[in-house]
Amino acid sequence: MKNFSFKTKLILAFCLSGLIPLGSVGYYAYQKSSESLQEEAVNKLVAVRNIKGEAVKRYFNSIADQVITFADDVMIKDAMIGFRDSFKSFNVENEINESKITNYKASLREFYINEFASKYNKENQNQIDVAPLLDSLSDTEIALQYHYISRNPAPLGNKHELKSANDGSTYSKLHAKYHPSIAKYLEKFGYYDIFLVDIDSGNIVYSVFKELDYATSLSTGSYSSTNFSEVFQKAKSLNDKNSYVLVDFKQYTPSYEAPASFIGAPIFDGDKKVGVLIFQMPIDRINAVMSERSGMGKTGETYIFGSDQLMRSDSFLDSENRSVVNSFKKPSTGKLNSVPANKALQGESGNSVAKNYLGQEVISAFTPIEILGMKWGLIAEITTDEAFAPVVEIKNTMLIATGICFVCLLLLAILMSSKLAKDLASKVSAVAQRLSSTAENVGQASYSVLGTSTQLSEAATQQASSLQETVSSIDEISSMVQKNAESAENSTSMSDRSNQAALRGKETVGSMINSINDIAEGNQNIAAEIKRNNDEISKVVELIGEIGEKTKIINDIVFQTKLLSFNASVEAARAGEHGKGFAVVAEEVGSLAAMSGKAALEITDMLDGSIKQVEDIVDTARDKVEVLMAKSQKNVDQGTKTANECESALDEILQNVASVNEMVREIASAS
Repeated sequence: MKNFSFKTKLILAFCLSGLIPLGSVGYYAYQKSSESLQEEAVNKLVAVRNIKGEAVKRYFNSIADQVITFADDVMIKDAMIGFRDSFKSFNVENEINESKITNYKASLREFYINEFASKYNKENQNQIDVAPLLDSLSDTEIALQYHYISRNPAPLGNKHELKSANDGSTYSKLHAKYHPSIAKYLEKFGYYDIFLVDIDSGNIVYSVFKELDYATSLSTGSYSSTNFSEVFQKAKSLNDKNSYVLVDFKQYTPSYEAPASFIGAPIFDGDKKVGVLIFQMPIDRINAVMSERSGMGKTGETYIFGSDQLMRSDSFLDSENRSVVNSFKKPSTGKLNSVPANKALQGESGNSVAKNYLGQEVISAFTPIEILGMKWGLIAEITTDEAFAPVVEIKNTMLIATGICFVCLLLLAILMSSKLAKDLASKVSAVAQRLSSTAENVGQASYSVLGTSTQLSEAATQQASSLQETVSSIDEISSMVQKNAESAENSTSMSDRSNQAALRGKETVGSMINSINDIAEGNQNIAAEIKRNNDEISKVVELIGEIGEKTKIINDIVFQTKLLSFNASVEAARAGEHGKGFAVVAEEVGSLAAMSGKAALEITDMLDGSIKQVEDIVDTARDKVEVLMAKSQKNVDQGTKTANECESALDEILQNVASVNEMVREIASAS
């Protein structure tokens, strides 16, 4: 700093006085805003995770209620008994002999190879040997599959369009009677398939879509080792009408090795079990819940996965490898092995910044989720680049603003320091010129005195004769010395006044510093007021949280309404006295609708309150900021006034110095 010029020092002083408070406030605001935005991103993911988890649980609970209620429906009981008995007599009623069985089997083989195997090979990119599947069929199974699969004119995947084989059998008449209602039920609730299974033989006596498992035995047939057979065996052992059993997803050959999950409930005729009702779970309904992407941005997603680390819903970012179907078919590329997924399967719930299955850094909110006895995991995540983008934007904005302020301060400092340095240099130059002139006059006087002394020395001999003249000259010199003494005294007095003026200048500079400190204090008050406004806004956030709770009530009411609507449809299907249940259900639906309306009004009131509170906060903040800014402007005016006083004091000092110089010249002249 010693080597810096006065102008450079002024520039540095101006820049530092502006940049230090600006940088401090900017850094504090950046830290607080970034922490707030990061916390908001995490809380948002946690909320999405919890909402999706509850939605999936409600969906599966509704399925459990549906399978129990449908299994207890009179129509299903009658259909189960009718299909079971007519299944056994189908060949007898149609007079099917060995020759026909041979022809039926040949037709089935053609269907198995040309249609099923062709699609299977295309979807799995490998060959399947259908001979074992066909050879394991009994004569009755061959006959039913022939009439409802290979002879069915509907294309593959649409076999449910056939209402009856029109062969005159009791089975076909029952199929024409019950199939439209069961198929409509399946379509309404989106199941993959619905089955009726004989409790004794394990034969699938009815299926909506008639895939290759239709009419086969889950006890002894080709599919007796599948999870389909597992759900049948477990449901078969249940003795409670209100009980059910669910098995997790596994690959299933009749569905072209797509993963399949089954839920089943026993069918009772009085106190006797006559069969098992089984739903094949759909994948698309789970995906519909998990793939809802409102507020998830470009990289946000939610997905669920099983204890085998395979997907139970399709991934948004990697649908090619980590869809439900592809993860089961190619587990080497479809498994999840991320840290959040492993923690969720270990029973932990939380959030962290980690790598996802694609190696991207994400904010992940994970939790275990138990679905009717199945232990799954659920994750909601978003990449850190997208989640923290507002933080980066704030940082960049602050850096740009700081740079602009620095440039402005630098330009202002250069202009002000240049003016001050120029004024000071001109005044110093003037003083130097005056001193130089004075010194030159003193030198000339000295030479003059020297010449006079020489003359006096030369004329010493003459002074004796002119003593009287000399005495007279001495008196005149004494008079001049007295005048010089008076001038010196005046010079001393003038110097004292100059010193006092310098002291006043020092006090004026102190006042200027105090004014600047007042400005800084005003800025701190502004920052404190902004923080208090942030606290007020936090109250609004809490109020919005209450709105979220009310919204949850509406969601629960919607769920109950759906369940009651289903019960109402079941009750309405019954005959006789059972139809009275519809009035009770309708009354309950009306009550729930009233609750929905009340909750909606409460939400509206809360939103109005939120808007009013935010407006009050903004108005209050605006008034307070205006007051503080006025106070800051007053301090700036005071600083300007003080600086002017300082300039006047310095001018007075310079004038006094000029007077001293003049007196010194008079002394020199007198000497």
